[in-house]
Amino acid sequence: MTRSANVVRTTKETSIDVHLDLDGSGLADVQTPLPFLSHMVEQIARHGLVDLTVRATGDVDIDGHHTTEDLGFVLGQAVARALGDKAKIGTWDVELAEVFFEAFARGASCNLHVVLHAGTNLHHIVEICFKALNR
Repeated sequence: MTRSANVVRTTKETSIDVHLDLDGSGLADVQTPLPFLSHMVEQIARHGLVDLTVRATGDVDIDGHHTTEDLGFVLGQAVARALGDKAKIGTWDVELAEVFFEAFARGASCNLHVVLHAGTNLHHIVEICFKALNR
């Protein structure tokens, strides 16, 4: 099963077109009218090892808010669609996260510190810990 998605969103203020392949190699082709935003979105692809193509235009003559917000929304939708129905994600006991990270640190012969600053939903807390382990 391919884990990729195309999402297009057009509003009065913006036009956003995103193609995402979660099983990519870190290729990024991001074109927005906001160079720093383009650079930051490229980092998602490069460091997450996903392939990402973005074409975004917007009313940046007013400010960058609409383009930034809509790109974030569309990219989030692309991730959700690429993940599909997420079957079987809910079958793992989140209490095993500590066991996993302790074993990972032992196996890697490294120090690993996982510090919780905020949150109440264990699923989301564990998920962000695994995401933070990336690169």
